[in-house]
Amino acid sequence: ISEVFAGVAVHVGVPSFADPMEIAGDYPSTYASMVGGFPTLLIDRSSNPGIPGINDMSAFGQELVAFTNSRPSPIGLRVDAEINPWTREMAIDLNVTAHSNIDGDFTVMLLITEDHVTGDGFDYRQANNYANNGAGPMGGWELLANPASGNDIEFSHTLREAIGGFTGLTGIIPATLVSGESYSSSEVYTIPAEFNMEELN
Repeated sequence: ISEVFAGVAVHVGVPSFADPMEIAGDYPSTYASMVGGFPTLLIDRSSNPGIPGINDMSAFGQELVAFTNSRPSPIGLRVDAEINPWTREMAIDLNVTAHSNIDGDFTVMLLITEDHVTGDGFDYRQANNYANNGAGPMGGWELLANPASGNDIEFSHTLREAIGGFTGLTGIIPATLVSGESYSSSEVYTIPAEFNMEELN
């Protein structure tokens, strides 16, 4: 699945229930406005197919792969990143290659995630509607309290930065793509001290 699906865990808090993993900018609020609850997902920041019960996840995953394969991309993307451990700067090089002639309004979003995130039991607590089997099984969440203590959870694929916001960076890809042409851009992201550089993607 990693070849066709890159999952990013978006955290969104509310005024009475803040989430320290919610990033700054428009990404969390725009994401939340497009879904009916959590956990759920957006495909390509547009389609929200919902989430089935845990027992149906395997078939659901196969449906997502089939959906993705049915929509070939007119471009190829290559992203290389290198971190300077002393300056904590991540240098990101992006290369876009057109596979066909096409006109459009293209933007590029660079998402940075962190795996194995843990934190204080209270600050990192999560609302849990699955507590006491309230919404059926959900991979062990039904065994946790509501809210679930951060001491009981390890977070992976956690969104840490959305370079370009929810709509992405403009000016990297021209409005008219010519088959075989390549376009490149570079970005620099300074990693906050509290993030584990070895766990970033």
